Amino acid sequence: MSNFFRYTLEEFSALIYQKYGKKDFYSHGVYRQIYRENNTRLENMQEFEKAPDFRDVLLNDLQFKVLPIKKKIHDDSLTKFISVLEDGLEIESVIIPMSHYFTLCISSQVGCKMGCTFCETAQMGLLRSLEVDEIISQVYNAIHILGIDIRNIVFMGMGEPFDNYDNVIQAIKILTEPKGFSFAKSQITISTVGRVDGIRKLAKLNWPRLNLAISINAPNDELRSQLMPVN
Repeated sequence: MSNFFRYTLEEFSALIYQKYGKKDFYSHGVYRQIYRENNTRLENMQEFEKAPDFRDVLLNDLQFKVLPIKKKIHDDSLTKFISVLEDGLEIESVIIPMSHYFTLCISSQVGCKMGCTFCETAQMGLLRSLEVDEIISQVYNAIHILGIDIRNIVFMGMGEPFDNYDNVIQAIKILTEPKGFSFAKSQITISTVGRVDGIRKLAKLNWPRLNLAISINAPNDELRSQLMPVN
């Protein structure tokens, strides 16, 4: 059973048509209801009032659920929330207040293999990369479950985003879908320790308004190499 939160609208529409022979009325309606209206219960969607059998088939074939939040932590002006994955592992997301809105820092992995000496996450090593739906769940929870006005998203939580390149890129496609969350690419930042291969792959996508941040953490190469093995 696959999770709805892994699909772009184009992919979801293709799935609905190819597998069930249904047109965009259903796929676009479900996408809008879930991402815009915070309604993950298909039985409450008006699109299925005259198609209860199709609704039941979808409920049997797809999951429509996000990660549970284990706890919230308030640290000065920051709010951190811990999400629990299906295998029992946990990830952290951080909400940062700006002048009139909030930025959300999300994780792309559980742990990290980059080994930066100053990073607590690095001490865990890499346990695994997050699936697309686990990345999207962090944003969904911040906006719809915690009710926060998120305007910017930064891949700067646990993990190195370019070590989970494919899932991070897929998540960005979902986050920027106009009928979904509708974030502009200029509202999204990928923060990397300096994975040059990932930067080059990203450049080939020709997404000029997407933000890229590179963690330097030292004034010269010698010190940076001591702090960050990737150097």
